[in-house]
Amino acid sequence: ENLTYSGFWKRCNYVNQTCESTIPFFAQRTGWQDGALCILLFAILLGLLGISLALAGHVVYALSKRLYYFHSGGEAHVVAAFVTALSVLIYHVTVIVHQQNHAGPITFGAAYGFTWFGCFLHLLAAFLLFLDELLHRLATQLTRVKCVQVCLNCLIRFYTRVHERHLKRQEKQRQQTHVPSGRTSVRSTDYLKPSRVSMGGVVGGPSRS
Repeated sequence: ENLTYSGFWKRCNYVNQTCESTIPFFAQRTGWQDGALCILLFAILLGLLGISLALAGHVVYALSKRLYYFHSGGEAHVVAAFVTALSVLIYHVTVIVHQQNHAGPITFGAAYGFTWFGCFLHLLAAFLLFLDELLHRLATQLTRVKCVQVCLNCLIRFYTRVHERHLKRQEKQRQQTHVPSGRTSVRSTDYLKPSRVSMGGVVGGPSRS
């Protein structure tokens, strides 16, 4: 067909230099594109499910339920990453096979790269959700494994020192901002105090309590 561009929403022809808008699942086109789009939509739904489970884990206060929601959300993100990679691979391989007789080079747009980036984000989210459960298991094994106990104690001490330094810096900043204004206010109130009058009629300085 001498196509110069073909996507989910637009299709352009190289011969007559025309483009037509296409609607997925309604416009007439090859079936593999609709199949890849179905798989990609399923991956998006799995990603939303993983986000919902992670938010539910933050709302719940019980530790066991929180770990359950985090673990389930991580599994949803892992499956979403696999399905996303599957849809992109189907799209890539099918385009290469169908466009073997194409005269010009075959290039992929920015959406292709964003889809792979979304797959990476799914894996990163799954790793972070599983990390909470991993730390909980390490904490339960604290009394059994000596090296784990030493590592966790080092991490706790390091975090405590960093937190104390941050608090000291905030306290110094507060003192630097409030001390000058406090001095000026004390001096002004000293001059506003009533002066003492002696028995001989001599006016004294400001009173000090």
